[in-house]
Amino acid sequence: MNTFDTDDLRRILTAEAAENAPEMLGMVPSVVAAAPARRRRRAFQAGAVAAAVIAAAVTVPLVLAGGDRPTRHLPAAPTTSPAKNPVVLAASIEPGHGFAMEDEGFIGTTQKFSVRPEPLDSDYSGRFSVFAPGTFDPAPYTTGEQVTVQGQPAHFVDRFPFESPTPPYGEIATLYDTRVAWQDPSGYWLVYTQSDDSRDLALRVVETVRLGP
Repeated sequence: MNTFDTDDLRRILTAEAAENAPEMLGMVPSVVAAAPARRRRRAFQAGAVAAAVIAAAVTVPLVLAGGDRPTRHLPAAPTTSPAKNPVVLAASIEPGHGFAMEDEGFIGTTQKFSVRPEPLDSDYSGRFSVFAPGTFDPAPYTTGEQVTVQGQPAHFVDRFPFESPTPPYGEIATLYDTRVAWQDPSGYWLVYTQSDDSRDLALRVVETVRLGP
């Protein structure tokens, strides 16, 4: 086992320092030379991170635009004002002609009412039906006599067939009545029906009806 005194240890350490000095001194330039490279690497890494952030910010809208596109709430198209409802007209009997209306009412858009003599001095009975535009088919009436009612072309049918249940068992039978049908300038159709087959009476009654709002 070797033993060293203080002077021996000092000589050994001095020799070691002298031997390693060139290497240690060589490390200084290397460190200095490597510093710019490290700064460049750090700058590059920082630039790469920034570029990645920018790319992500750009990519997200592109993905949304081309892939899973979010629902777009488009503004509602401007709506036009609803069209006003057409004027609803109703018929009435003009007073002073010897007839009056009763039992007036509506079935859907069709007005119906009865007509009686005034004063009530006979068993006469008549009925009016007033059809809104587009709700009446005049074809069954076109075979009747062509007449004029209140200045408008009209159809008079003295035996208009219709089916009705008859007593006592309610069997369906074909019956006949007298009818006058014409179209008002407003587009409404008016149909007058009576059990009496008098042509003159029918044409007199239809001249008393008035159509208005």
